[in-house]
This record gives sequence, structure tokens and C-alpha cells, in this order.
Amino acid sequence: MITSLILTDMQIRFLALCLNLEPKWTRASGWMALQSQLVENPRQAKMSQSKRPMSPYMLGSYYKFQITSLLSILNRLTGIFLSLVTAPILLYWLVTLATGEQSFMAFSECLGGVLGKLVMAVSVFCFSFHLFCGIRHLIWDAGWMMEMPQVRMSGWLAVIASFVLTAIVLGAGL
Repeated sequence: MITSLILTDMQIRFLALCLNLEPKWTRASGWMALQSQLVENPRQAKMSQSKRPMSPYMLGSYYKFQITSLLSILNRLTGIFLSLVTAPILLYWLVTLATGEQSFMAFSECLGGVLGKLVMAVSVFCFSFHLFCGIRHLIWDAGWMMEMPQVRMSGWLAVIASFVLTAIVLGAGL
């Protein structure tokens, strides 16, 4: 344990509150008393003896890859893409549609280029992935499919369904 740490009264009280310890010390003897109570806490003593990592963010040999964490990160990234890229494009599309045929045709030519088609394809995938992950979360909110094998299966189904829906939409030329 760290013995050279200097804590204020407020920090000692907060630490004691978090660890469910009785605040039986003064500021001068606070850290030493807290240290002795930590050793007496059997849960804390057991955790300090184990050799496992303390954080799931330690990548490498300590942390096993999980589809659920990848899908969570990808769901957030698709939501950001939909908010920052797709929504403004759709709003601009509506504005050009309302202003007249000439501005609409100019915007359609921009979307008809390679970059425009790529942005539209990514937008369709992001929308479909976000949609199926949202449905997956609604199913969880109902209390269904909460066991880990079912969670993994629903994750893979969301990915597969996203690619299928993207292929259907892009194949239809929408």
C-alpha cells in the first residue's frame, strides 16, 4: 500500500464512505487508520491478493475480445455518423427539393459521384445497424434474450441483418 499519500479530511471521509468504513480517525492519523481498516476488510484483502487485472480496459493478453463491446462502440459511432453526416445531408436534400429543380439537380449530381455514393452507402449501413441495435435494446428492455449466448447471437443477427438490409436498399437504388 502507499504510505506516503497525504489526504485531506474531506478525501478521507469520502474514501471511508465509498468503502463503507467507520470514520474513527483524525486527520493526523487518518491514513494509517484507514490503512489498517482496509487490511481488516476481507473483501479488499481478497482482491489485493489476486493476480487478475483491475480494469477491463487493459487490452492485450489480459482482456478477451467480446462481440458485445465491439457492437456497443460501433453503435455509438454509427449514431455519431448519423447525427453529424447523414442528418445534415438529408436536411440539405430537403432544402434543395423545396428551393427548386435546378438546385435539386445540382445536389443530385454531387451525390451521384464516387464520394457521394460512398457517403450514401455508409449512411445506409449506419442507419440499418443503428436500427437493428435499437430493436435489440428494445427486446432487452422487455426482459427477453438476456443470457450471454442469446446476447451474442442477437449481436451477430444485428450485424448480418444490417448488411442484408444495406445490400437490399443499395441494390434497389434508393
